[in-house]
Amino acid sequence: MMANKSLYSQYQHALGLSQRMLQLARQGEWNSLVEMEVTYLNAVEMLSEQQQASQLPLILQEQLRPVLRQLIDNETELRQLLQVRLGELRHLVDQNSLQQTVNHTYGKLAGSIMFPGQPT
Repeated sequence: MMANKSLYSQYQHALGLSQRMLQLARQGEWNSLVEMEVTYLNAVEMLSEQQQASQLPLILQEQLRPVLRQLIDNETELRQLLQVRLGELRHLVDQNSLQQTVNHTYGKLAGSIMFPGQPT
């Protein structure tokens, strides 16, 4: 019975970490999110190891169902927010590449006076 309480507490801990990660993503705190992800993954790994060692009683399964549902919902929303962020980063990389191309092109022409019809 004590092991069940401990397991339930660990699920609650993982849920708290998941909710904090979601909050960080919503606020755009990407560095903090990445740092917290390691802690979250360690908590989930510990849960996995403990669960493999024992069969969960039906009552505990029922208690964990809403926690698991919330964890899945958080993961889904977090994935969506990360996809949006990835799109933003792609856009920034594309802009940077374009800027480098423009700088390179104009850098070649620096100090040259161009006249119409003159080859470059």
